[in-house]
Amino acid sequence: MEGFDWKKHPMFIDEIVEGEENPLVDALRVAAEEEPPASRAFYLKESGNKAFKLGRERWADAIEYYSQALEQAMRCDDLKLRALILSNRAQVHLCLKNFRMAFHDAVKSTEFDPDNSKAFYRAAKAAFHIQEYVRSIELARVGLGKCRGDTKACGLLRGLIAECKSQISERAAREERHKQGEQQRIEKESRFLEQVQKRGILYVADPSLKAGASAFGVEYRDQSYFDEKEELIHWSMLLLYPEYSTSDWISDCPETACLMDVLCTLFPARTSPGEIETPFWDLSQSYVLENLLAKVELKDGSKQQISLTDPLCQVLSSLNLQIQGVPVFLISTKT
Repeated sequence: MEGFDWKKHPMFIDEIVEGEENPLVDALRVAAEEEPPASRAFYLKESGNKAFKLGRERWADAIEYYSQALEQAMRCDDLKLRALILSNRAQVHLCLKNFRMAFHDAVKSTEFDPDNSKAFYRAAKAAFHIQEYVRSIELARVGLGKCRGDTKACGLLRGLIAECKSQISERAAREERHKQGEQQRIEKESRFLEQVQKRGILYVADPSLKAGASAFGVEYRDQSYFDEKEELIHWSMLLLYPEYSTSDWISDCPETACLMDVLCTLFPARTSPGEIETPFWDLSQSYVLENLLAKVELKDGSKQQISLTDPLCQVLSSLNLQIQGVPVFLISTKT
């Protein structure tokens, strides 16, 4: 056809340039604007359905189609159409694990169409996934009343209700176990503090140590406790080596043990047979049992040397020492 530019035909245009004259594009726009919103909403919904059936790669497109369809449906009075579009979009969100968006769409769908059993199921399913189990049961029970005769739908809703009840029971059991564990922890801590006080030890609990923390390059947790059978306090403690800016964490040491008992597990004796192997960080190889000494920091900030052979309970109760969380000992060498 003379004078016809096929490149400007809407079928072959890659991008419509705003402001550019094109009678064919203008005609299509006029036709689209004249089409009733309900009709446009229906066709956009169908496009969304087709995109959804094509698989995960097209689910984002399906959501976009349903969103455009909903925009048109809101311009007409077809409440069931609005409900259907929202319910379909909720299903896509469920598949994408966008559970809160799925919940919002499905609940809104039930408001437009209270007889839409699928919307109630999808709302209940979304509520389950965001752990709103009571709300899920409520929605599922309403859905059951809407799908009488639909054996499959009723089965899905009953199964969902049973699963929610199971989750509620498990949650209650977890909470009860946590409550009991917390009560036991409080009682254990109370017995420990009572025995510390009886021994005249100045002690201030450090909640961060009880919860577990990291310092001096060491991961540690204060596990100090009172053993009722042994009638002994077991201490967690920190050994610091200022010369090398390193440390050792001791998780459990009975109060009847002395510091030398602990150090024997960490350092060799000079009289040990064979070649002496000190810790890898001991560059001078001077950290052997016979050459070690220990100090504690007193309340006034001064350092005082302690005996390595005195029981821990004696050391902690005989000095002007305040324990902040756990006993801390500064280990160094004599030479």
